[in-house]
Amino acid sequence: MAQPDRGREEQEEDDFFANLLEEAGLGAGSADSARSSTSSPLPVLDSEPSAPSSPGDSSFTSEDKVLRAALLAFYQDRNPENMASVTSIVKKYRGAGIAELWVQLGLKYNLEPVQVVDLLSRTLYLTSRFESSEEDVNAASLERSLQKLMAAAVPGQELAQALAEGSESLVRLLVFRGIQDRHLRPACWKLLLGCAPLRALSSEVLAEMRAEYAALRREFVLESGGEFIFKQDPASVELVEILRSEVQRAKSIPGLVQQPDILLRLLYVYARAHPDAQYVQGMSEMAAVILHVMGQEPEFAEADSFGCFKALLAEFEVNVERVTGVVHNLVGSASSVLSRYDPELA
Repeated sequence: MAQPDRGREEQEEDDFFANLLEEAGLGAGSADSARSSTSSPLPVLDSEPSAPSSPGDSSFTSEDKVLRAALLAFYQDRNPENMASVTSIVKKYRGAGIAELWVQLGLKYNLEPVQVVDLLSRTLYLTSRFESSEEDVNAASLERSLQKLMAAAVPGQELAQALAEGSESLVRLLVFRGIQDRHLRPACWKLLLGCAPLRALSSEVLAEMRAEYAALRREFVLESGGEFIFKQDPASVELVEILRSEVQRAKSIPGLVQQPDILLRLLYVYARAHPDAQYVQGMSEMAAVILHVMGQEPEFAEADSFGCFKALLAEFEVNVERVTGVVHNLVGSASSVLSRYDPELA
């Protein structure tokens, strides 16, 4: 049997998420727009500019060298005199200080926020946690566990190893740095969305979640000969029309909705099972993204997507009375960060 074209599949996956970012105004188009403003373009990290060698270079890890190359390119474009100080800068900010480094440089050189985020994303330290303060004892213990994992795991397989070992804290840390293998996404998303603890991803908790959805489907959907008919009461007729319209709108996003009938059924079952949670525009896109990710496990994709969707909405407490409060809370919590990246916007 011919083997699937993994390269093509992965490219399609990348294109899918790129399209979502583009729709949100965060894709290549918006980045290009930002970069074409008064700020200088982002440095290219493929090659390192020539600079005086430093005695500390021989002790640098591969991650240190990536950061050093980025800084050399950055300063060559903006302030060549600082290139001689790059080694000392790397030693001061490497690891946990990487985010603070790019924030400071972004403020000093008046970078667009998208440029700061791009530079940070390309120089993150996989081997060091940077999400917690130096005084956080638990974070220090987590960093030791991470170093141990990095030493034992095959390069590029750290997340798979953490999943296999059942280390929830390490999985969360590694996922923050990106899920490189799309086949690991369903397990990671179920963990992060609170559907099931890591050690139970293939046991009772998931079985119960899937059985719950199967029961709800039988209650609200009549299925016959591969077709399904919604069991409607007069009050739900309008709901079906709203959901059909929302699914159709979600289909306008390239690659997002692969199975519109399943998405419609999932949304209908959720709405009927949670009559107090009034449908809010945009829920269809949220459910469609989850369904797309869970599609890596076709047998359970619909049930697991329902469980994740339910957990996500429960966390956000989405309903008409609370949406405004949720948005205000999110804006308030982000204001201090935004003021550092873009004071004028903040």
